[in-house]
Amino acid sequence: MSTREELLSTAQGLVTGPRAEAYGSAPEHFASVGKMWKEVLGVDVTAEQVTLCLVLLKVARAAGNPEMRDNWVDIAGYSALGGEIGTMGHPQQASVVTPPPKQAVPTTTGHIEIMLPPEPIDEPLEEPKPKRR
Repeated sequence: MSTREELLSTAQGLVTGPRAEAYGSAPEHFASVGKMWKEVLGVDVTAEQVTLCLVLLKVARAAGNPEMRDNWVDIAGYSALGGEIGTMGHPQQASVVTPPPKQAVPTTTGHIEIMLPPEPIDEPLEEPKPKRR
């Protein structure tokens, strides 16, 4: 079995086995997490956004320690759950969709490109203030 097959198999076993049994319905669980995060963040957080944030948490950890197998397994698992939640009630589309624009995002190890949603951000980001000398 290749490494990718083993990582995907492990993730599949976790999201369809013991963790699925322990935490119950993924859509309901992540919706509940979103409600809790709303209390902290002051904005609505959907179940899909929870899965995306958890994937990004694991991406950040993997960027800092790519040898840690657990991060890659969890990225695959959270991605599968997010894909399930995000596509619930949406038939698969055969049409080609234009991808959203990319933006380079600075990281501690360089720059990575991420896909941004096509809708604008509600509030403009503040420019960093120059350092005083």
